[in-house]
Amino acid sequence: MNNVLLAIFGGLPLGATYSLIALGMVLIYRTTGTFNLAHGQFMLLAAFVLADWQLKRPGSFVLGLALALIASGVLSAVVYKLILSRTVGQPHWVAFVATLVLGVGLDAAMSLIFDQPSYNISIPAMPHGVVDLFGVKVGWSSLVVGAIGILLSVVFIIVLRFSRLGVQVRAAGQDPVLAAQGGIQVRRVYVGAWVIGGVLAAIAGVLYGSSTIVDGSMSGMALVAVPALVLGGLDSFEGAIIGGLAIGVVQGFITVYLGGEYVNVVTYSILLVLLLALPQGLFGTREVLKV
Repeated sequence: MNNVLLAIFGGLPLGATYSLIALGMVLIYRTTGTFNLAHGQFMLLAAFVLADWQLKRPGSFVLGLALALIASGVLSAVVYKLILSRTVGQPHWVAFVATLVLGVGLDAAMSLIFDQPSYNISIPAMPHGVVDLFGVKVGWSSLVVGAIGILLSVVFIIVLRFSRLGVQVRAAGQDPVLAAQGGIQVRRVYVGAWVIGGVLAAIAGVLYGSSTIVDGSMSGMALVAVPALVLGGLDSFEGAIIGGLAIGVVQGFITVYLGGEYVNVVTYSILLVLLLALPQGLFGTREVLKV
């Protein structure tokens, strides 16, 4: 029983990070139809900016966090305006490959811009030590990171469901021509979706970076989150949260019962099975083809 609880409590904080990553990717995909493979680089950029700022200016967390969020959001908007907006009307694989190449380029650029290969992020007032939950010792910082990630994910979905912005995002994604005729500035919505997606990636990067070492490998987190995205459904915001938490818990069980070296193998095996058996995910839109 202790191993089961250890797997759950260990997997949920990671799952919360996956949920934030998946939400940003779903938002971008749902509005502009782009599956962004460079999402992990937006996450890494924010973590690098904040960690480098803290290293050079200790005690200035809030300003560093603001700069990190702005950097990722602005980069995301620039990427869309200069590159992805030019792929409209072209085959879907063009945008897909463009984000892949962009990710590789951003990784190389960040390795040149930032002085150190690895950093640490320290969040003020973050509790340390461990707490005993049902006989299992869990780190306070992991619990807080997980709680923040889940809370922000839920708040994001509530805003999208009940705000004017959410209506515009859904309308622009479903039928941009009709949305434009209804007075919605579709191009602004597209840019805004990329900015918000970049900010969500930045938050995920900061939260994840506070519990581990910030280095170039962090950009691969977005790819590891893809199974969560597929499980929940590529166009489902609620599915992004559920899929992220589920994959995090599954990885917790893999780590406890098989070992950390099997995490990626089993996770991507799950992805393959999902693509074959349930390509639309648990909550994704099912396409109906008339013959």
